[in-house]
Amino acid sequence: MLAFADANRDGQYGVNDGDIDLRTININGNNKFNIDMNVAVFDLTGKSVSGKDSQKAFVFMPDGSFGIKTGNGLHDTEFAQYYIQLSVSENEKYSRKVVLNPGGKVSICNPQTKDEYEKPAICA
Repeated sequence: MLAFADANRDGQYGVNDGDIDLRTININGNNKFNIDMNVAVFDLTGKSVSGKDSQKAFVFMPDGSFGIKTGNGLHDTEFAQYYIQLSVSENEKYSRKVVLNPGGKVSICNPQTKDEYEKPAICA
C-alpha cells in the first residue's frame, strides 16, 4: 500500500514527476501468509454500494475527509460520501476489518469468532 502527495496533480503516482511518498506499507513482505485484501464501499445509510469496491485509489484531504477516485483525472473523485471497509485475512485465521467513515475516522472491527464482528453493522 502506498500513500503519496500528488505534487503535479495528475491523479497518478510518478516517482519522476515530483510526487512525494508519505507512507508505504509492505503487507506480507516475507510471504509467510496467504493474505487477501478486500475493499467494500457503503453509502451513508450503511447499504453496500455496488461497483465502487473495485476502486483501489483513495484521496485524503487535510481536513481528514477522503474520497474515492472514479477516474484518472484530478477532479474524478467523490468526497465524503462513503464508508470504506478494508478486510485482510490470513489463510484460515481470523480476518481483520477496519472501517473509514466519510470524515476519515478509523474504526477497528474486533473479531468475536472467525466470521462474526462487533458493531457497527458495517463491520459485518
